[in-house]
Amino acid sequence: MASGTSKKTEMKLIGVARASLEELLQDYEDFLRQQRLALWEKADPRVSEIRHMSYTTNRSYMTYMSFLSEPEKAANCAICLIHQANYLLDRQLRSLEKSFWRRVVLQKHYTGLEVGEANIISEVGHFGSVRYLHKRGRNLENCGH
Repeated sequence: MASGTSKKTEMKLIGVARASLEELLQDYEDFLRQQRLALWEKADPRVSEIRHMSYTTNRSYMTYMSFLSEPEKAANCAICLIHQANYLLDRQLRSLEKSFWRRVVLQKHYTGLEVGEANIISEVGHFGSVRYLHKRGRNLENCGH
């Protein structure tokens, strides 16, 4: 992300991207079901082949061409790529959350949190922190988040 983008904004944007990919994933799964085509299982050798293509140098649309000739293959290829993108977005989000909550601990005098509370929050992540703070009678708006 651009250096001017805050971690909070970046986390929100990643969440939006993740939600969009989930919708797209459901659309492909619906397509396969409506067309009575197979949804390949994770253990399917074709899925493994698609997953390994992501390690190809100079990959492009042409890398996946052999999977784009038929509707079942194309939809399952897209599903595999969506899962890979979601995995990477989830990793990026976890990293950002960890970094964000470390900063919260360092800026505890601005947030009103005690160090112990901030450490607990950093362990459970953003969504868990909302529940934790709510139980403590606080909300993120009151904590400088």
